[in-house]
Amino acid sequence: MSFNPADIEEAFYNINPHDHFCLIYRTPEEWRAAVVSFLIAGLIKGDKCLYLADDTHTAGQIRQYLREAEIDVAAAETSGQLIILQKADIFTKLNPIVHAGIIDLLIDETNKAVAGGYPLLRVTGEMIMPECHPDSDKPLAYEARLNREFFPGYPCAALCQFNRNKIPPALIKEALKTHPLLVKDRRFHKNFYYIPPGEYFDPKRSDNEIDYLLDVLERERDSNYFTTLNQQLQDMIKLFPDATFAVNRDKKVVAWNQAIEEMTGMRKEDIIGKGDFAYAIPLYGEKRPFLIDMILGDFPEIEHQYDYFEKKGSTIYAETYVPFPFKEKGAYLWGIASPLFDSNGDLIGAVESFRDITKYKQIEFELRDHRAHLEKSINERTNELTVANEQLRREISERKQAEVELKKTNEALAMANEELIAINEELLSTEEELKLQFEKLQASEGALASANRRLQDIIEFLPDAIFVVDNDKRVIAWNRAIEEMTGVPKEKMLGKSNAYAIPFYGETRHILIDVAFEMNENAKPQYYSYKKDGHSVHGSAFVPRMYGGKGAYLWGIASPLFDRDGNLAGAIESIRDITEQRLMENQLKYLSMHDSLTGLHNRAYFEEKMRRLEERRDISAGIIVCDVDGLKLVNDTLGHDTGDLLLIAAASVIKDSFRENDMIARIGGDEFAVLLPNSEIKIIESACDRIQEGVARHNAANLELPLSISAGFAVRSDESVKMSDLFKEADNKMYREKLHRHQSARSAIVQTLMKALEARDFITEEHAERIQSLVSNLAAAIDLSERSINDLRLLAQFHDIGKIGIPDSILMKPGFLTIDEVVEMRQHCEIGHRIAMLSPDLVPIAGWILKHHEWWNGQGYPLGLKKEEIPLECRILAIADAYDAMTSNRPYRKAMSHEAALAELAKCADIQFDPYLVEKFVRLHKCR
Repeated sequence: MSFNPADIEEAFYNINPHDHFCLIYRTPEEWRAAVVSFLIAGLIKGDKCLYLADDTHTAGQIRQYLREAEIDVAAAETSGQLIILQKADIFTKLNPIVHAGIIDLLIDETNKAVAGGYPLLRVTGEMIMPECHPDSDKPLAYEARLNREFFPGYPCAALCQFNRNKIPPALIKEALKTHPLLVKDRRFHKNFYYIPPGEYFDPKRSDNEIDYLLDVLERERDSNYFTTLNQQLQDMIKLFPDATFAVNRDKKVVAWNQAIEEMTGMRKEDIIGKGDFAYAIPLYGEKRPFLIDMILGDFPEIEHQYDYFEKKGSTIYAETYVPFPFKEKGAYLWGIASPLFDSNGDLIGAVESFRDITKYKQIEFELRDHRAHLEKSINERTNELTVANEQLRREISERKQAEVELKKTNEALAMANEELIAINEELLSTEEELKLQFEKLQASEGALASANRRLQDIIEFLPDAIFVVDNDKRVIAWNRAIEEMTGVPKEKMLGKSNAYAIPFYGETRHILIDVAFEMNENAKPQYYSYKKDGHSVHGSAFVPRMYGGKGAYLWGIASPLFDRDGNLAGAIESIRDITEQRLMENQLKYLSMHDSLTGLHNRAYFEEKMRRLEERRDISAGIIVCDVDGLKLVNDTLGHDTGDLLLIAAASVIKDSFRENDMIARIGGDEFAVLLPNSEIKIIESACDRIQEGVARHNAANLELPLSISAGFAVRSDESVKMSDLFKEADNKMYREKLHRHQSARSAIVQTLMKALEARDFITEEHAERIQSLVSNLAAAIDLSERSINDLRLLAQFHDIGKIGIPDSILMKPGFLTIDEVVEMRQHCEIGHRIAMLSPDLVPIAGWILKHHEWWNGQGYPLGLKKEEIPLECRILAIADAYDAMTSNRPYRKAMSHEAALAELAKCADIQFDPYLVEKFVRLHKCR
């Protein structure tokens, strides 16, 4: 333990073996405060206690004081943990009383304590002056002998009592030199006047004492300053939200707050006073210098270990990844280190604070990756647009060239037409009969050309992609829709033979139009659906090269074309993109067989698999049925979104416990089932064990919300057993296990809800302790029983547990609440009542939680009770809670003074509060 001045009750609880204290007192009150605290701490901690009583403080007095402190003295004495010897008893054991004999007595009693399994012996008593025997040792030489011969080798802690009313001042002055630790005015002090036994018995002791006295002023000044500074530093940094610790100029830890305890798992008691870089072990797993050491020394080589490092004046800021915080999960920490100076401006130590910035670093990394992804996508899209633009430019150039060639062809045709007209005129003038025949032929050709044009126009503007081939499989029509689908213009396809499959498949191959043209079925295996209807065929296929390699599902229909004489003249195929329809069908098929939340198979699929397995009666099978414990409680308190996360976690644990091809399904709101063909009972039992092991691993990694799964199984070894009966057997076993787990799961969730409230910084440990102290004092003032006071303390701790179901936007709102927000806020009483009814420890106070906002005049909520209809416990809590709220800072206002809060309570008496209890409370705290 640290021997800086400390409150005596806490300090006596934490003393170590071999500690030797000196109590100097005048009044009985001083004596009782120290001695009784010394014995109570030992009895509570499990030490053996020995009291040597003199004539002033009899054995009866000691027993009475311990009983008043609620110590079962009779049980302690019967068990041998407490021994009280009066002076007469000591005379019986040591006659005459000599200090050497007392040392032997202490050695004997310490050995008995160790043999009895006690960690140490605590001994205290009035300093006995054995003047009754001429050979007695001098009392202070005896104390020095204790320091040299007894305390170093025996697990004993002693409190020597010196009554200033009975013992001469000169002797007390000498006693200061033989006790390393002092107790004065309910405080511990390290004794700078203490002389070690080796120097005490030195013939040159006087010279040594002069040296001590010359040094003591400086040592006392440093000690008092550092002691005061250390206490102030402890009080200040323990309230810091960031993990903070401080070291002195010898690099020994002098302060270690609660936040750094939670981050590192290292308790303050285990680190205070340690040096040699010991404070680095909880963070780095080894002793090494880091940020705070650069304040107290020159360590330039560690600067490069930080991702960010900046020095402003004497303060250093840094950021780095540390592997060991949070149970070795690691974290990114931001830190600041500064020197500490005394009133003379001399460096006396340093302080460092950490803040966990892991979440912000993860967001930073995600944003960096997202930006890189966006830049890559933009570059790829830019390249695609460049290629498309170049392709478009070539197509425009080719079209212009085709237009020029077409113009030349038209001009040539015009000239040829003129020549034909001349020839025709000559022929008409000479052969009338040929003229008539030519006119008939020309009329026939005109009708055919007109029909062809109408067919081309119809095909061109149809919404489906269409192409036509002639008898030689040359493409004679390629409409606008198929141009858009394939990206191939008609100019590249018209007139080409057997090339129509290339835009789809990248190669020449049989497709539907070939089946219709040749009336063979070579292309049939290439389609996942295929049907022949007279001369027409239609089918569906997935084409992977479509749309730049993305692929598409296409449906097509092809038919042959005949001339007026019934001869095959060509064929036509119409194609439609059915990708969206196909994907929707696949999605609907998936949803019909899977649970949308967890991705597991659903109940319909599970029952179909059971039915199929039922038909195979020669195969053994097993079924495991699982149920998530406490899901309704989570949904009712933390919301269905949190409940969904718990279901997803349960599904993951169950799925990870089985092979990839095992059939796992979510068959109900909180129920899962596993179907295992060809499985014996050992395999099924092993699977259930894996599930529970998975739950344990999940809970170890996810402390914020515990997961509990009840499981039952059944195995079919007889072919006559129906699968439905097997499922019922597994389901019944699951429910039996659920009954065993029911209460423990709910209690774990209730504890989690309290931790969640603490994490939201709404219910703090300090708030709960203040409320408990206030209700205890008021209850004691009106003579309530100890049992009632204990129930009140439990109510003070848990009365606001229902606020876990209220949004932070309402709980932490800095301004006034709206009417709707007030209604929602008032629901926390009913929510808290429901939560308490689910925990056996809280059932006795569940009704008080429901009624703790009722008013004396009946204007409270939720039941509108008034006066004595309101439980006494609720009336006490209402006053204590209101006082603490008024004297504490809130998001929407600053704290009131003590006097203003008492005045406000008196003002609201007989309206909100019980006037009798308000009067008691005000009177109790008036003297504060």
